[in-house]
Amino acid sequence: MARDARFSIFFAQGDRMYAPDTRTWLAAKARDPRLQRVARILARLRQRGLSDPAVASGFTRGILLDAPPTDVDIHYVGAVPTAMAEIWLAEELRAAGIADGEWDIWNFQEHDPRITTTAYGYQVHFVSTIDCVCLGADGMLRDVTGRGAADAQARRLHFCHLAVTDYPYTEGQLCYMYLEGCRRVFLYGLTATAESAAALRAHADLWARCPEPDRAYLRERLRTKLTPVQREAARPCYAAFGWDGIFDEV
Repeated sequence: MARDARFSIFFAQGDRMYAPDTRTWLAAKARDPRLQRVARILARLRQRGLSDPAVASGFTRGILLDAPPTDVDIHYVGAVPTAMAEIWLAEELRAAGIADGEWDIWNFQEHDPRITTTAYGYQVHFVSTIDCVCLGADGMLRDVTGRGAADAQARRLHFCHLAVTDYPYTEGQLCYMYLEGCRRVFLYGLTATAESAAALRAHADLWARCPEPDRAYLRERLRTKLTPVQREAARPCYAAFGWDGIFDEV
């Protein structure tokens, strides 16, 4: 399958304008034993035939921000169905003596044919540039957007979708991005970039127009991702961007 060169996660270092300190910082982070354990499973899945298997978002985000990493969510593209990949993953985890409760796997392309590389899937569907720093099967951390590592070091929130011009986002998807952005600001002490803060405030009215099935999903997500005490503490953060209306419905 032809790869979109703009978003391939398998680029040489020279293809991205990393500052030297950013490259060094990413390389040091990649040596974390938790990441290397995951990379070994990715390598086994790639040997079985998965295309572009990688891990990003919650697991890598936690390590980049010196916070507890969350579940290991593997994404890939290509012809192998998610159901088959789930079987392969369970077998590899069992062989490695790893409990599978914290692991999940998902074929981007099976569920969204417009996604033809894993990295483009991250760029389109993940919330921030930090979320898009991904771990590949070679054990290296790749900065898909070219700024995620620097944003992690500076503890900045910058939305990925602001740079995506070729994807038809729904109102529900955009509400997800903005609400999750607020949650990251609260949980990790991030500061939204001027562009991201402006987008949050400019699109706060999306919540009122969001279809009810999406609203129900996002309400439940807020309930499960934040405890009642955290929700009370987080509301002013959401309110600063005009997104606190959801709290009246939870």
